[in-house]
Amino acid sequence: VTDTIADARLEPVAGARLTFTPEPQDVAAVDGATGVPGPITVTSGPDGAVAVELVPGVYRLRVQARDGAHEASVTVPEAEAAVLADLLTG
Repeated sequence: VTDTIADARLEPVAGARLTFTPEPQDVAAVDGATGVPGPITVTSGPDGAVAVELVPGVYRLRVQARDGAHEASVTVPEAEAAVLADLLTG
């Protein structure tokens, strides 16, 4: 999943923290071990660019930037690549 994080004036936002938390928080078994998938956090680069590898599913996205925090739901499809703005559902 890639995109450029921008403010209301469409200026790139460097240093924005994006946290993707899987929903629902189900217990999963992998190689005989069990666990709850944890959040994945990435930070936008100097040009606002972000890239993160996510397994298909629904995530709660929290973006923390200089103008405050924003939350949305993101549905990641089974695809080679996707643009974050196209995945936002509210």
